[in-house]
Amino acid sequence: NDRAKLMWKIYLEQGGRDAYTGLPLDIQAMDLEHVRGFNNKDGGKPGKEEWEQRENDDNMTLINSNLKKILVVSRSYLTNRMKS
Repeated sequence: NDRAKLMWKIYLEQGGRDAYTGLPLDIQAMDLEHVRGFNNKDGGKPGKEEWEQRENDDNMTLINSNLKKILVVSRSYLTNRMKS
């Protein structure tokens, strides 16, 4: 499928290394990650142009799944801290 092909393409481009840590990727536990997430509202609410810029192969990277879990928890924590 297209997603699997994209993951292998990025895997080879990154030399089999996690984009954030530089550690070897675990091919049984790796995730696609947006470099700049769609919900990032740096310039206001994203519109169609921003969606097209962010939802493409050039805005994707591979990271180890365990790192993704840490990032999700950290982002949630920081968001909640900023609200209080």
